[in-house]
This record gives sequence, C-alpha cells and structure tokens, in this order.
Amino acid sequence: MKSRKFLISSAIALSTMLGTAAPMMNAMPISATTVTVSNFAEGHAFTAYQIFTGKLEGDKLVDIEWGTSADTTAQAAIIAALKRDDSPLSADKITALGDNPNAAAVANAIDGLNAEQSLALAKLLHPILTENGKAITSNTTDLTPGYYLIKDTTAVDSSADDVIGLSILQVANTDVVITPKNAKPTVDKEVSDNDNHDESNTAGWGETADHEIGDTFQFRLTATVAQYADIKNYDSYKLVFHDTLSAGIDYVSEGNLTAEMFVGDNTTAIEVPTTTAKDGQNLTVTIDNLKAHLPAEIKENDAISVVVTYNAKLNTHAVVAESGVSGLYNNNKVYLEYSNNPNGEGTGQTKEDYVYVFTYKLTNTKTDNMGNTLQGAEFVLKKDDQFAAFTNGIFSGWSTAQDDTTKLTSGEDGTFVLTGLDAGTYTLVETKAPEGYKLAADTTITITASHKEDDGGASATVTLSGENHEGATVVDSKISNLPETGGMGTTLFYAAGGILAAGAVIALAAGKKAKKEED
Repeated sequence: MKSRKFLISSAIALSTMLGTAAPMMNAMPISATTVTVSNFAEGHAFTAYQIFTGKLEGDKLVDIEWGTSADTTAQAAIIAALKRDDSPLSADKITALGDNPNAAAVANAIDGLNAEQSLALAKLLHPILTENGKAITSNTTDLTPGYYLIKDTTAVDSSADDVIGLSILQVANTDVVITPKNAKPTVDKEVSDNDNHDESNTAGWGETADHEIGDTFQFRLTATVAQYADIKNYDSYKLVFHDTLSAGIDYVSEGNLTAEMFVGDNTTAIEVPTTTAKDGQNLTVTIDNLKAHLPAEIKENDAISVVVTYNAKLNTHAVVAESGVSGLYNNNKVYLEYSNNPNGEGTGQTKEDYVYVFTYKLTNTKTDNMGNTLQGAEFVLKKDDQFAAFTNGIFSGWSTAQDDTTKLTSGEDGTFVLTGLDAGTYTLVETKAPEGYKLAADTTITITASHKEDDGGASATVTLSGENHEGATVVDSKISNLPETGGMGTTLFYAAGGILAAGAVIALAAGKKAKKEED
C-alpha cells in the first residue's frame, strides 16, 4: 500500500487530564511510544485503544490498517460517527469517505484536524472503542506504532467526589506523560449572623450563628470551579445544590432565592437561572448548564463562583443550646452534584458541608429573701424599648407595648423558662409581686456567646457567659404592715403608755417629798 502522511494534531485534556504531546510529525514514528502516568490517581485506570496500525518504512507508516481495538463492529460505528452532524469533518471529507471506506481512507479523512476538532473526534470515539485496549499502569507502558485513543476507564460511582479524565487522541510519535488532575468543584455553606460571635465570620457570614426563634436570616451556598480550564472541554456543565435544613429551621419562601455567578476578578454578578424544588426540609437548586451563562471573554485561569442565597428562620422545634455542650444546635448541610465526565454523561458529588445555628434559653427563679420559691410573680422581658412576647414560654416576637403575650408568670416551683432567645442584653422587670411582697428591682441579663465549628467540621460548640446568662434569681422582700386601730396592738400600746405615765407621776411625787425633807 502506498505510504501516506498522517498529520493529526493531538487533542489534549485541559480540564482533568494533561498530556505532554507534541503536534504530529509528517509521518509515523520509527520507534514505539512510551506512556507514563504522573501522580497516578488512586483508584483510576487508563487504557490505550489502538485505532490504526501499520508498518514502518523509514520515518513513515505504510500499509495502514485498522488497529487491534477497531474490530468490524467498531469500524462501522467509527465511519457512521464521522458522517454525523456533530462530526468534526468537513462536508467534502465526509463525501470523500464514500459508503465503505477502508482504514487508509478514514485516516486520510481525519488528516489535518486541529486540536479542537481532534477533541470532538475523541468524544465521538470514546463510547465506540471499548475492546482490546492496553492498560496503562503507573509505570511506563510501551505502545507499538499506531494511532490511539487514551481513555480514563475508571468506573466512578455517581455518589463519589471524583472526575473521569478526558479522552485524548495520540499518535505514537513521541513519549507521552499523562498527569491526572481530577479537578472538581467545591461547595461551601455559610449562615449570616447579626452579632459575629464566630471568630471565623467575615462580614457577618460564617460556619455558625445564633438567632432568636422567628428571626429571619440567610443561608449562602457557594460552588467554586478553580479555573475555567477545568470545565472548558465539557459540552455542558451541570451543577445541583442539594441543601437540607434541620427540623428546627424553615425555608421562608421560594420567592426569596437568588443565584449569581462571579467570574475571575469581576465583582459584577451575573444572574443565573435555576430550577428550585422543595420537598419537606430538602431544597434542590439546579443549574442545567453553567457554560451557557459564562461571558464570552472568559480566560482559562478565571475562577468561577456560583452563589445561591435564601432566607430562613428558626421555628418552635429548634434545638436549644447549652454552654459547652456539643450537639445542641440546629445543623444544616449541603452537597454539590456536578458533571464529572467530559466525554459524555455522568455526575459526581462533593462531601457534605455543614453550618450550625444556636438559640438560647433563660431559666429564671422567683424567691423570697429566705430562699423560698414564690408563685404568681409577673414579669416582662425588655430589650431597649421593646417587650419580648412568648407563647407557652417560647419566644414569638417583639411588641412595643405590654400585653398578655409579654406577661411572664412564675410557676409553683417559682420558675419561668424563656426559650428561643438570641445573644444580647435584656432587662427583666417585675410588674406584679406575690401578695405580701414588694416588687424587686429590675434585673439585667446578658447573654454573651462564643460559638465555633469543631475540628473536622462535624459538630460545633458554644460557650456562654455574662451576667445571669443562664437565668436570674429574683428575690422579693415581705411587706411589714402596722396593726389596725382598736386591735390588741393598740391596747397594748395604750397600756404601756399608761404605765409609763403612772411611773412618771410617782417619780415626780417622790422627788418633791425628798426635797421637802431636805428643807
């Protein structure tokens, strides 16, 4: 067979696998190629599928035939794929193929493809070439002269945080080094806080926060692609946020959710359309194809961040924290589902990322000055000029005036528990004392909270301090009443007065008598 020049540029993975491969020479090589995998990815397998082979004649490949991986079925599939609408071949070359081309004719048809076209061809061949491949190990692997499709043949489970490498076309004319990067996106969940008690908080956002029941706050979900090059070679790129709220937190309303994208150093947000679904405490936010919304001028090293923000609030099922006790919080989590196969369909998922929301309670006690508990004392809890309202001891909002919802009454054991409060400074005001007692002075209560995510991020802890931060003991004193007029008390008073008067008369008389005797 007449010798042919075989000039095809390699398609090199820019997203998940990088190979050092030079442009094709004017002829096939004289010697075999060695393929080396650098930093062999744990659990990954690579396979080289030979498309064409031939004999060496000087520096040329002659007698081109189908390779060991291209059996009769694969040959027909390759020819059919090259004639499809998504084929990288021009219309003239497709026509030149004819109805039943041999290996040399197909080789001539794909001669001269550029890198982008070679990438498209690799994606076409990826599902076709599946048999008689040669495994590429962590050591150097020799390949006989030919034309190959090198594939990451790892079976990646959809629940794994892993990426399949991009298939590349490689003519065996130079040594090849494959460096699997396995680049994948990350996800982070943050919660807003109005008083920044988490040392990791930045501008009110962090891994932990505290709020009162019913208070509206925000969650922020951020998916980050380290660089555009990581997703450039995907036909489309899907992102799905799988967010879960604890039983103590409600998603406020579907209308409040926003999704914005930031590219590179540009601080101007790009709105991204999403599909949102809510099922119980589970919220799913889907972006079908992130690439469709990227700016045209994006650079390969530009980072991409997608930020989803929505409103939430604590409800009456919220877990109440205690100082120094881990596990008493409202934990919420998210994981990211993402496209992980640049050669076709498939998704992976990140590990879950958690945030923690705390709320607090005050256990107050009413006693007399002997330590006896008192029932029936009434109080209000104030913050600035507002009164805290409660329903069955659970915080329900703020009021500008006292009413039945703000009245707090000590029980049989003298206690009254106030649940669902944020950190802050409050004033406990006694408005009605038990019968026989006088009102106590106002009591200051300060809840100072320091909360943080524990090492590893699997839990969080809060430390509380401040004046009466766990609750106050309010002491009343008894009222001392004078006896009523006409009672025994006044009779005794009058009797005592009479005795004193009689004594005074006797003393006066005795004094006069003594003076007379002296005279």
